Amino acid sequence: MNTLILKDEIHITPVFWTKNVFQAKAFTLWVKDNFEKIKKEAEKTTSYGKLLRIRPWIIGRKVLLVFTILQQTQWD
Repeated sequence: MNTLILKDEIHITPVFWTKNVFQAKAFTLWVKDNFEKIKKEAEKTTSYGKLLRIRPWIIGRKVLLVFTILQQTQWD
């Protein structure tokens, strides 16, 4: 049996509630502007994961942040 790993990533998607769509948009811009700070803090929590990107989705007053994390395993 052969196995091929195409992507060694995980996705974590927290949901944030805001007061209105304008605040939701402002929050997504803040996330974009502060990506490096968020990345630094996120990577402190694991010795194997590297934050690749954050994709925001605005749904009304809700903001979903799709964190894509590269799982660097011991054989990488």
